[in-house]
Amino acid sequence: MKKNLCIGKMVAIALVSVMLILVAGCNKKEAPSAPTDLSAELNNDCIHLSWKKVPHADYYRITVGFQIRNNLNVLLNETREVSLGEVSSTEYDDCFPFEGMNYYKIEAVNEYGSSPYSEVSCYYPVNETVFMYPNLSTGIVSVEVESMNRIIVSNLDGETLADLEVDCDICTLSLAQYGTGVYIIHIFSNLGETVKRIVIV
Repeated sequence: MKKNLCIGKMVAIALVSVMLILVAGCNKKEAPSAPTDLSAELNNDCIHLSWKKVPHADYYRITVGFQIRNNLNVLLNETREVSLGEVSSTEYDDCFPFEGMNYYKIEAVNEYGSSPYSEVSCYYPVNETVFMYPNLSTGIVSVEVESMNRIIVSNLDGETLADLEVDCDICTLSLAQYGTGVYIIHIFSNLGETVKRIVIV
């Protein structure tokens, strides 16, 4: 009798263990797969990115890399997140790209982790009529264009940091007070508006 009870307990324990393993296996969740069909193309003044929706992704993380124009071969990065639920959840417009090659990495993210990166690059043409230098600066930046009349400095969140009326062909800006980071420079002249990025280190 005792032997049968002991065998019965062992069988019950074994069955419970198997059930727990099966339940754990069924409930195991994983990070999403990498986005596919990633493309990047010029669209007016923006670089348009698109990719296929990834099942079970909560949002997408976009890492933007850009190579500085002064041949220092410094690759800098900024990170943006595009949440699902937006109309353009599998599209993104980079409307302030760096002149030259821009590099993009897209990963799908959910509560269990992030996917491997999918990568794409796109070249943004250089404006040969408006010059800003040095692009990798410690704070002092020169802007050169004929008949310049206004300069607006903003951060990547769109907040205006400076709005200057100017009357010159070459102007010097002091940006060190804004700290290190990437800034957007809107340059107005007889040619219209030109938008450039500057990196303060």
